[in-house]
Amino acid sequence: MPAVVTNLRWAVAVAAALALILLLAACGSDPEPTAITAAPAATAVPPTSTPVPPTAMPEPTATPRPSPTAAPDPTAAPDPTTAPEPTEAPVSPQPMMSLENLVITPATTGGDLVGLFSAAEDACVQAAMGEAMYQLIQSAPIMMMAGGDISQAAPLFNCLEEENVVYLAIAFLDLQAGGWEEDSRRCITEAGLAHPDAVFVRLGLDLGDGLIDPTETLDYNIVIYECLSDEEKREFTVGMWLALDSVSVATGADVFALLTEEEAACVSEGLSPEQLAAIDNVKPLQAITIGSGASGCVSHESNTKILVAGVEWAIGGVSEESHTCLQEFALNNPGYVELFTSGLEGIMAMPAAEFVEITRTGNDQYDCMTEDEVMRVQLSVTEALSSP
Repeated sequence: MPAVVTNLRWAVAVAAALALILLLAACGSDPEPTAITAAPAATAVPPTSTPVPPTAMPEPTATPRPSPTAAPDPTAAPDPTTAPEPTEAPVSPQPMMSLENLVITPATTGGDLVGLFSAAEDACVQAAMGEAMYQLIQSAPIMMMAGGDISQAAPLFNCLEEENVVYLAIAFLDLQAGGWEEDSRRCITEAGLAHPDAVFVRLGLDLGDGLIDPTETLDYNIVIYECLSDEEKREFTVGMWLALDSVSVATGADVFALLTEEEAACVSEGLSPEQLAAIDNVKPLQAITIGSGASGCVSHESNTKILVAGVEWAIGGVSEESHTCLQEFALNNPGYVELFTSGLEGIMAMPAAEFVEITRTGNDQYDCMTEDEVMRVQLSVTEALSSP
C-alpha cells in the first residue's frame, strides 16, 4: 500500500483507544486533603507561664474571647488611596494540564486524566457513563481496555469540545507512533485542528453531519503525513502496510498462485521446505518477506499483479476501471513495486530519505480509485488498527 495510506494509520488506533481515552478522561482529580486540627474548646484555657493547679477553676474573665479584628478608631477615617495591607491568599490549585501537550503512556489510567476536562464536560461524561462505571475506570489502564470495540461509545464524544477531541486523538496517535518529534507533533496538531474530519475518520467516528468527503479527507491525511520526519514517515508507512496486511482476505498461497509456472518452480528451488510451508499460512506481506530470498525469480509483471491484488484483498475489491488504472500505475513505477515486494527486511534496510522518495509516488494510486474505494481504504485501516 502507498505512503499515503500510512497517513491513515491513525484511523483507528484512534478508533479503539481514543474513544476509550475520552471515556476514561472524565472527572477532575480529588484535591489534596487539607490537614484539619481540632479547634480549642470554648472553656479551654490557653497555656500560660504559670501552670494552673488541677483543682483551680479559671476565672470566667480569664477565658479568651475570639476577636476577629481590632475595632478601628472611629475618629480615624481610612485613606481611600492607601492599598490595604496584603493578606496571605489561600493556595490555589495547580492549573489544569493543556490537552494540547497531553502525553499518554501505556501506564496511563483514567485517574491520571482527571482534571483535564471542563466541569461541564466532566458532568456530561459522568451522566453518560453512570456513577458506577465512572468510578470504576479511574484506576483502569487505558491501553488494557483499548482492545474492545469502543466505537460504540461514540455518543460520549458529544460531551467534549471538538478541540479536545482532536487533542486527545493526537495524544493517542503519538503513543501509537512511539512518540513523534516535537516539530512533527506541532505540525500535526495544526493540521488536525484545521480539518478535524481527518482525525475523526481515523477513529471510525461520525461526529459531524455524516457528510465526510473522502477525497478531501485524503488530501488532509497527506498534509498530516508531510508533517513527519523521514524516519517517522517510514515507520508510519510500514506500520500501515502491516495493519492492512492483517485484514487481508488472502494468504501467501494466493500470492504464490499469481506466479507463472516457471517463477513458482524457481521460488520453490530457492526456498527451504520450512519456508515454503510457512508461506501458505501467513498474510501476503509476511509471505513476501519470507520469500524475498528468491525475489529474483519473479518478474515485474507478476509483481505488478501482486501489488494490485494486495490493494483489492485489503479493501474488498475495486471496479474494473480502477483495476486497469492500478495496473498501469504499477507497470509505470517499477521502483515502487520493487520496494513493496522486497519484504520488510529490504524495506527497513533502505535509508529513510530514499524510502520516502520512492513511496511518494505511491500517492498516485489514489487517483485511480473512486471516492467509495478511497473511503474503503480508510475504513480498512480503521478496522485493522481497531483489532485486538
